[in-house]
Amino acid sequence: MSIIFFLSLNFFLLTKHKLISSWVNVFDLNSASKISLLGGIFLISNIFLTYIFFILEIIPYEHFYKINVGLLILGMFILGFIDDKFKIKPSVRLLLTFFLIFFFLQDESYLISKFNFSFFNNSLFTIENSSLSILFTIFCIMSFVNALNFFDGINLQVILYTIGCIIYLFFIEYSYFLLIILVTLTFFSCLNYQNKSFLGDSGTYVLAIVISLSVIDLHNRNLIFADQIIFLFLLPGFEIVRLFLERIYKKKNPLLGDNEHIHHLMRKKIKTGTVFVVVIFSFVPIGLYTLNLPKSFIFAFMFSMYFIVIFFLKKNENK
Repeated sequence: MSIIFFLSLNFFLLTKHKLISSWVNVFDLNSASKISLLGGIFLISNIFLTYIFFILEIIPYEHFYKINVGLLILGMFILGFIDDKFKIKPSVRLLLTFFLIFFFLQDESYLISKFNFSFFNNSLFTIENSSLSILFTIFCIMSFVNALNFFDGINLQVILYTIGCIIYLFFIEYSYFLLIILVTLTFFSCLNYQNKSFLGDSGTYVLAIVISLSVIDLHNRNLIFADQIIFLFLLPGFEIVRLFLERIYKKKNPLLGDNEHIHHLMRKKIKTGTVFVVVIFSFVPIGLYTLNLPKSFIFAFMFSMYFIVIFFLKKNENK
């Protein structure tokens, strides 16, 4: 029965998005028309309702309902919301992200202290020092937060990608919390598809934290392997590494946005359907993984394919 409340909430947010947009007054400054950034509002409203239902014992306990996790999600939403509204300097935003994760994630169940790979019986690598484990965990989460933010460039891309990630995680372990995120994204995609609202940093930050904590929790409970996580995040990972290196080489600030993302380059060649091509490409590695192909082959194949595609897109662009 509780799902009816979430459907009603999302239907209300969807139908009243213009009123909410005028009240929130956060719009994308880079778009020609005035497009609101309501992704974070949609997500945090639904997450807040799940916490109320959990307190009332209507829905079962999940690791997301730990106080520190709730505060971290809320903190990342507020940081993203402020950035959407006032545009925080990238270096300041990065520093604030670090301290938010460091302050609220002092929980051993979320620390990455070992790496379980599917092709090893035991952990290939273990971090014995707890301080190093905390720093490495923060680095991994911050990397994914920034990678997902970089990946957000055209309508539906991050939404479809995160929906795919959540569905994949569902096959590993059912989560009511993630189901609500899935319902929320489905409703919000209607606005995003029509170019009426964007996720904004508040939306991508919340999604990145939720998915990061999900995979860390599953990995620490030996329900997902480290190589599965790598292949699930491989394309956004390639993107952030390439863009950072390119910007540094060109003596640009690596944290500032540009139009060199794969979806921007591809959109110049494919006028329609770019988002679906990019999202499908994103799930090729994990698809190959499920076929039990050699992991080294999957990585080498995807690495080669990615940079061949980038090379030809850039070559054609320069002509």
